[in-house]
Amino acid sequence: MSASSPRFDQFDLRQMFASVRSLAVVGNAATILDYDNGALIDSYDMVVRFNRAQVTDVEHRIGRRTDLLVANETNSLALAPSPADTLAPRCVLSFVLRGPDFDITPFRTWVGDHTPCLCLVPPDIIGFPQQGRTRLLSHGTYAIYLLTQILQLERLFVTGFTMFGTAPGGAQKYYGPADRKAGTYHDLDQEPKLFCAILAAFPGELRVTAEVDALLQRHGVHTQARLGSADGTPAQRLTVYEQLQVGLSRRLLRWGTRLRHAVEKSNQTAFRNIKR
Repeated sequence: MSASSPRFDQFDLRQMFASVRSLAVVGNAATILDYDNGALIDSYDMVVRFNRAQVTDVEHRIGRRTDLLVANETNSLALAPSPADTLAPRCVLSFVLRGPDFDITPFRTWVGDHTPCLCLVPPDIIGFPQQGRTRLLSHGTYAIYLLTQILQLERLFVTGFTMFGTAPGGAQKYYGPADRKAGTYHDLDQEPKLFCAILAAFPGELRVTAEVDALLQRHGVHTQARLGSADGTPAQRLTVYEQLQVGLSRRLLRWGTRLRHAVEKSNQTAFRNIKR
């Protein structure tokens, strides 16, 4: 937003969605295209999407509405068109923790002058055990935590999250290059557990799609969550060979992350250049 734009803070965000009682959180994992959940998603009071999400030609699968776009600060017109021209969200939210050399101007230009934008320091996650984290969480985890804290929600629907491929469906987004790398910027050994714990703590009705349910079960969270699919279509089953590949890759990623933790704890500057 331009310098002359009106103030928009966390209380304005809360007021904007004060009447919301049901929330659909739509992640960008490729698994969201496995379901015809468009009508289901759009039936919720509030729909949240992330980063460079697109709905054109896939509305029947992922819905057409976007009330809140949660986007990281590296988005710019060099990467994608303005969400004002694609999703037309009511507002944009970004969790930002950057040093004095970071230029936020390209992000603000990407958001546009007429869409309210709120940049917040990432929230402190209270009430959930966390061990050994050296990286920020993803915007998805921060958004679910924040919105379940500040809104009076009764129903929550979560789809399109595989937590860097630790759930069936892989780490790819439904948009963008197929060779996307996962796990570089986040603690992929810690965040999936925290993500699941936050969902398990939701006191209302929780509805999820199969990949999110598999993620919850994998981390020992057994809830009464209902699988959310308008047509009952299950996620594609992996072959035995693919299951072995997933298991081995998960172990290698965990070991690599633990080694990275050890180095970062002993030398805080070692990986500074690859942190977002």
